[in-house]
Amino acid sequence: MKLVIAVAAAAALAAAAPLQTPEPSTVQIRLMTPVASSTSKPDDRVEAVVVWPFAGAKLHGRVKSAQAANGDERAELELEFDNARVTQVDNARESVDKSGRIIGIAASESFAALMDRGLEKLGKSNADMAAVLQAVKGLLIKEVDPEIVYPAGVEMTAVLTKPTAGALYERPADPFGGHRPPLQENGLVELVRRQPLRTRAERPALPSDWTNLLFIGSRASLEKAFKAAGWTPASAMNASSVLETARAIIEARGYHEAPVSKLRLEDSLPDMVFQKTNNTFAKRHHLRIWHRSEKWQGEDVWIGAATHDTGIAFASDERSFFHTIDPEIDKERMKVMADLTFAGSATVAGIVDRVKVPSESTNATGDRMLTDGKMAVVRILD
Repeated sequence: MKLVIAVAAAAALAAAAPLQTPEPSTVQIRLMTPVASSTSKPDDRVEAVVVWPFAGAKLHGRVKSAQAANGDERAELELEFDNARVTQVDNARESVDKSGRIIGIAASESFAALMDRGLEKLGKSNADMAAVLQAVKGLLIKEVDPEIVYPAGVEMTAVLTKPTAGALYERPADPFGGHRPPLQENGLVELVRRQPLRTRAERPALPSDWTNLLFIGSRASLEKAFKAAGWTPASAMNASSVLETARAIIEARGYHEAPVSKLRLEDSLPDMVFQKTNNTFAKRHHLRIWHRSEKWQGEDVWIGAATHDTGIAFASDERSFFHTIDPEIDKERMKVMADLTFAGSATVAGIVDRVKVPSESTNATGDRMLTDGKMAVVRILD
């Protein structure tokens, strides 16, 4: 039943947002088989499922090659699917070359290695202090693991490689028969256009992310939906989470419950924050969600602001770091919709134009944002 809901929802989503549909040759896939550079062997079977745009289609393949890290020699892993080539691993610290080979990180390039070199330099002038700091580092910081380790659930972008491959993933029929329910008749357009457009950061106190999603459903159903879609609640910002964030950066690893910076909507902090990460703190999908006082047909209304963190930059004047984002923020709106519908947790009522949102702007940290200004309306299923 969930697969039927997901396929129907995916079709509705495609009809609701035709401008956001990827090129026909590009698919977003999710691994169903765990793989690792240190344990996978050539010809091991690998399976993946297409998340978008042809939700539910299966890809079959094998491990073409696997090489464990050796000293400062990078780990490598190459997956070969029957009809597709991997071009990117979502939110990964690793890179993918033109042939589809996944290239690992070098431990010598991590912040942990940089700290070691700094302590070695300090040891030449103050051996005792260097020894104390090295001991503290040893207690708090784990060694960087340079291996490529992807559990089931890791997402990738792939390109279809055979002319006949597209026939395997024909888009399902539109369940509305090509006629989408007019939103004006049920008041959703007016509801959307009454919502605030933009958040504001605390530090610096400047306008920041645009709201781009409206959810209808209870808090419990929202939490259940995002859990089913593989998203994790973010921890509160406190001393413990800040320390864990620092460790994740130094150890070159992920932190699935990492806190997010404080953004306010009409002076209120978000009621919920969800994120989806892989194996690096530098990259993550995330969104903040605020509860609204009004209801729609007796159901709770929530609005969200979603962006995709793609890197880390340091502000030397404030001695802190911040995330940089993908400027094409509509992709993140699509990511949220695709994940929830694929999980069978939501349906998409449509996408509403908002004329007051500019096509180009910057967030509070100066990152460029490009958008069509629309807000998606997502009905959460209980």
